[in-house]
Amino acid sequence: MQQKKGEISSVRTVKEREAQKKQSEAEREATQAYSKAKKDADWKHAEEKAKEEKKGGFLGWVKDKLEAVVEVVKKAANFIFEGLGKAVKFIFEKAKQAVLGIIELGHKLITTLIKGLGTLLKRLVCQNMQQN
Repeated sequence: MQQKKGEISSVRTVKEREAQKKQSEAEREATQAYSKAKKDADWKHAEEKAKEEKKGGFLGWVKDKLEAVVEVVKKAANFIFEGLGKAVKFIFEKAKQAVLGIIELGHKLITTLIKGLGTLLKRLVCQNMQQN
């Protein structure tokens, strides 16, 4: 019985480490995806700003600047939200994998427990039969 408890504890420890590792990987990858999306958005913004600075004429310049600012904000917001959407989807996928690992751990723990109890029951039945 003590051996089965040790096996259960060992399986639990291994699966908990695997789940923690998957969660850490998911967090790291999500952070990288977010950083990349933000960097790309900042680069697009700088590119648009550089284009706008090349145009001439004061009134045209003001009008173009206002239109460009609105357009850049729209593009940047869309780009960031798309990147964040991908990052959130990625995080959920990794979290799902971690939960599946935890479920698998529970399954193995229950299976090992049932097997241990079966072995114990067999021993009790055998001892009872020997005494009779």
